[in-house]
Amino acid sequence: EVGRVLVECCAQEAAYNPFYAQLGARLCEASSDEAYTLQYAFWDHFKQLASYSVRRISHLARLLGALFGRGALPLAALKGIEFGAMHPQLVLMLQIALIELIAEHDARALERALDKLVVAQSEGARAVVEGLFLFCGAPLERALELRTRAERDALARNVQLLRARLEAAAPLARAGR
Repeated sequence: EVGRVLVECCAQEAAYNPFYAQLGARLCEASSDEAYTLQYAFWDHFKQLASYSVRRISHLARLLGALFGRGALPLAALKGIEFGAMHPQLVLMLQIALIELIAEHDARALERALDKLVVAQSEGARAVVEGLFLFCGAPLERALELRTRAERDALARNVQLLRARLEAAAPLARAGR
């Protein structure tokens, strides 16, 4: 249960500490069991987000986005989310996690994360592709509007890549149902 402790410690910090993402990635490299433990820990937090502070949500989201970017967790870990019925705290968490993935990792890391999701043939992975495709519209745009013009310009390539890959995969996800 080291993964659960790691996620909880990260969430409780006064300021986000990227050390937890590095440690989480190393745990996942060492053991696939730890990767599953981290995934389950995040699923448990998804259910409780409505009662969390913005700081706690932000820390969890940044950790999740960093783990996606490092390849430690697959984007399919979002399969427990009902994208059509998200409460504001979950929308905030996904906005922060996706911005973390897009802003803090290069295009290759983003492509690897998306490729794993697109290649996965499970119903859950197809639902995540569809959900992220929809989420990359207005919800992601609102999050990007909070960034400076220079930051938005720097993120433009990765945002475009994310949208294009999800747009191409979304019809495949619909066809697989």
